[in-house]
Amino acid sequence: MNIELKDISGDFPTEPCVFAACDSKYFMDHASPFINSSTLSGKAVHIHVVNPTDECIAEANRLKKLASLPVTYTYNDLDMPNDPDQMKCIYACLRFFILPYLLERVEKVMTLDIDCVILKSFGFPNKPCGLFVREPVTYLDEWTEKGTVINASSVYFDRSYIDKAKKLVEIINSLPTVWLVDQVALYLLLKEHIKSEDLIVFNGNFMDWNFFDGTVIWTGKGKSKTDNQRYVAKKQRMTV
Repeated sequence: MNIELKDISGDFPTEPCVFAACDSKYFMDHASPFINSSTLSGKAVHIHVVNPTDECIAEANRLKKLASLPVTYTYNDLDMPNDPDQMKCIYACLRFFILPYLLERVEKVMTLDIDCVILKSFGFPNKPCGLFVREPVTYLDEWTEKGTVINASSVYFDRSYIDKAKKLVEIINSLPTVWLVDQVALYLLLKEHIKSEDLIVFNGNFMDWNFFDGTVIWTGKGKSKTDNQRYVAKKQRMTV
C-alpha cells in the first residue's frame, strides 16, 4: 500500500474525542447513531470522510447542529483503485492515516469503527495506548494469524504516542494491500514499538460484536449490521 493524504479540508477537533473515518455511503448509513451515541456518552466526535458527496456534507452539517457536544469533520478526495478488495483495505486503514493529524491537535483520541454504537459512558485510558488484544486464528496462514491478534475496531492513542501513530502509517504503507493489513500493522507495532507498561488491553467488556448486555460499545460485523435485531434496533433508537 502507498497512500498519502493531501488537501485535507474541514475542521479538526480541539478537545479529546472519539474518531472514525469512512466514505460517503458509510457516513450516510452509520454516522447519525455513531454521533448521537458518542455525544450522549459524553464524548466529542470527529469524523473524516473520503470523497464526500454533497448529500454527505449536507447530512454532516445537519448532525453537527443537532449534537449536544462538539462534532467536527475533515474531508479529502482520494483516487481509489478499481479492485473492490483493495478499496476495502484502504477504507479500513484510512483512520490511521488521519490519526497523527488529530494527535497534533488534541491530547486523546479513541479510534472506532463508524458502525459502532456507544452504550455506556467511559473514561479515556490512563495509559498512552489501548488495544483490543485477543487470541488469534492459528489454523490458517501466518498473515491471518498476525491479522487477528488485534481487533482494529477500538484503538486508543494519546499525544505522547504520536510518533507511534506515524510509525503505524509507515508500517501500513510497507505492507501489501490485502485484507487485514490494518490489523497486521497494529500487531507489528505492538510487537516492535509498544512497551507493555504503556498498554491498556481492551476486552469483551469494553467492546463486542455479539451485542451482550453491559458492554460499553457494540460494533457491527458482517451480516450482523443488517441481520441482528438487537443491534439494528439500538441503532434505530440512536438515529436522529
